[in-house]
Amino acid sequence: LALRGHFDHGLKSLQTKVDNSNKDDKTLNEGNFRALLKFRIDAGDCDLENHLNTASKNATYISPRVQNEIISSSDETMDVSTKEQLSICIRYFDDGEKKIREDFLQFVQVNDVSGKGLADTILESISSFGINPKFMIGQGYDGAAAMSGQFKGVQTRIREIYPLAYYIHCSAHCLNLVISDSCNIPEIRNTIGTMQSICNFFGYPKRLEVLQRCIKDLFPSSKASRLKQMCPTRWVQRHDAVILYEEMQLAVVSALEILSNNSSTGFIEEYSWISSNISSQADQLLCAIKKLQFQVSLYVLTKVLSISVGLSRSLQLENSDLKTALDAASCVENLIEQLRINSENEFMKLFETVKKTCEQIGISVFSLPRKINRQKTRNNVPAENVEQHFLRSIFIPFLDTFLLQLRERLTSHNTILKNFSCLIPKTKKPIKRTRKKFYRSS
Repeated sequence: LALRGHFDHGLKSLQTKVDNSNKDDKTLNEGNFRALLKFRIDAGDCDLENHLNTASKNATYISPRVQNEIISSSDETMDVSTKEQLSICIRYFDDGEKKIREDFLQFVQVNDVSGKGLADTILESISSFGINPKFMIGQGYDGAAAMSGQFKGVQTRIREIYPLAYYIHCSAHCLNLVISDSCNIPEIRNTIGTMQSICNFFGYPKRLEVLQRCIKDLFPSSKASRLKQMCPTRWVQRHDAVILYEEMQLAVVSALEILSNNSSTGFIEEYSWISSNISSQADQLLCAIKKLQFQVSLYVLTKVLSISVGLSRSLQLENSDLKTALDAASCVENLIEQLRINSENEFMKLFETVKKTCEQIGISVFSLPRKINRQKTRNNVPAENVEQHFLRSIFIPFLDTFLLQLRERLTSHNTILKNFSCLIPKTKKPIKRTRKKFYRSS
């Protein structure tokens, strides 16, 4: 629930009655916190009214700074005591319903975050629910050393006691790492940072209203009303955020031009609230957008993420299984590999789209980036023209990194799946004697 508003300073508005019939009354946009205070006063809270009337101006404790301090001390994910919490879920076959289920058990406070401490906490928690850990045949975590370490990680500690509990690195987390590592290419990384800055810039109601007007004017049939934030941990949300930004980019540019005072529109009075600071920020973002490097990186990123977004969503379904996940990953790998094989033709089509966008927002596509004799941080790839430069410096490296990471991080999953292939009727593979003996107890 958002507390802050546009006009959340001072006491004058709190000491006056609100006329809800006056829609132009600026005090109506003070935020939820001050609206609740006013509601309490109107409802007859004499103590609150007396406090606001008699307290000194520096001791009312309703300022934005105090609000932020309260929010910080009441955060639901980590309180001020910085307690570590572990969430425990189980996946099992329900004999009654004849289907696989996935249920959350509980949050557990953790004092020892070492591999041994976490393993002991998990086993104690499972046992407290009456579940016998000896029937555990799998365990899945992210790739952090404390969880997946081969010598002292949680998975190793648990397998020492229950050898049937094979460890599987969370597939969704694997895909997150694949995309995250691929986006370490400087041009791609900078583009993502710029988009995040744009999302933050339009996070204020008045600026958002300008963007919404531009979206309505340029894309009247669009259901989108704002940009999506770049989630730092969940790439499935970044997929949507990047793709949505690419679709709404012309509206973003139009809104930034208005806010930077570069627009030819005549709404001077309507936008009189635009300060020099807002104008300067908008102009800086416009300069970043109106670079060919940004546009190429954006369209390369959108091209690849539009292929992987389906996989990212399917990996987070509770009814997804390992074979389905690997089949979907293999499909994505094949599509990206085809892009790489036909990289010149594919990039030529993509670059044509980039040029059309550049023409609309006024970007030159005929000048090569400046080169230097001694290469340190600048990408000095040999190229005869602009298209070839970005093909070799952005498109091909991004595809190569993506393919390499995808194959490397899913190799262990394929190994585990092969061990279970003997149970799939259509494979017709015999079960080895050692495997029969190993799984006889389960």
